Amino acid sequence: MSCALTFLFKEIFPTKEDFLNYLTEYNIVGKLTSADDENFANYIYKILYRRYANSNVQFDTIEDFKLNFANVLEDNFKKYKQQLRIIQKVQNLTDDELITISTALANQSNNPNTAPDDPTKPLEFISAQAFTLARDNKLQAYLRAVNTIPTQLIDEMLMRCANLFKTLIPNQIFVYENEEE
Repeated sequence: MSCALTFLFKEIFPTKEDFLNYLTEYNIVGKLTSADDENFANYIYKILYRRYANSNVQFDTIEDFKLNFANVLEDNFKKYKQQLRIIQKVQNLTDDELITISTALANQSNNPNTAPDDPTKPLEFISAQAFTLARDNKLQAYLRAVNTIPTQLIDEMLMRCANLFKTLIPNQIFVYENEEE
């Protein structure tokens, strides 16, 4: 136990296995069946441990902390996981995908004076087709990618957990000049 008479994050979850057991025990992510889920849980543990390992929790008991921590994780786990997947896809775009701005395909179909089976679906034949491909030069495409590439959202995840931990401000001594003397 720390000197502030609460528990430290590293005392509650000293190992990744303890954290993984907590996730399944409190049914935050269900069973960690896929390697992807387990890798993601390890990633979450790593960023939380790096930031909060020596931080005192706001709660008197470990159980209270775990329940409140479960609420934060359960609310954000799937969203954060999906956001990271999308970020990784953006970061793995090929040069050709970065350069291509847009593609457009327009088909024209002349109806042979018979009613279509479903007017909301395309006709089964086309009379003419037009294809347009807009591409950017490499330099502009790379600059646009660099300026818009997302971050890993680590700070966002850490901020969601911030209110679970104590913030201690040390005593400050203020020295004021007394104008009357």
